[in-house]
Amino acid sequence: MLARPPGGTSEVNLSWLDFSQAIKLSADGKQLLFTEQSGVVGNTYAVCLRGTDGSPVVRLGDGQAFDLSPDGKWAVANNLATPQRLVIYPTGAGQPRQLEPGPIVQFTVARWFSDGTRLLVCGAEADHSQRCYVQDANGGAPKPVTPLGTHSGSVSPDGTTYWCAAAVAPHGA
Repeated sequence: MLARPPGGTSEVNLSWLDFSQAIKLSADGKQLLFTEQSGVVGNTYAVCLRGTDGSPVVRLGDGQAFDLSPDGKWAVANNLATPQRLVIYPTGAGQPRQLEPGPIVQFTVARWFSDGTRLLVCGAEADHSQRCYVQDANGGAPKPVTPLGTHSGSVSPDGTTYWCAAAVAPHGA
């Protein structure tokens, strides 16, 4: 993972251990949220934050990182355990919190709305295809906002709209 920090003249290598996957750059360009998959961290996935100046890695917790809140104070991740749950990790002082999964058993996406209080969450219910939901980051179950067969959601920069891709069936299906 390479990045040029704000005001920098050259790229900085931000990779950590075996397999670093960049997820989200903070709005000011000073922090990078990433997932590290490595045997060094227990043959699991770790949610990590690192300054683009090359400062040391901060391991926020276990899981697959999904998004960094607009203010950079929170990271949302999938814990990848059984059962799966979304976890909100503080990027500074504070305690992680697990969100109510509702009917979702497999999470594929979680994106912050620009207000920093809601998430667009996509995942699959047991024995169903995927769909997208809106969830309050402070608690409560996710509420479905799309029909079954939608996935890979994203939120507009102003937070007023979202889109979710629809699965396309082969011709004649």
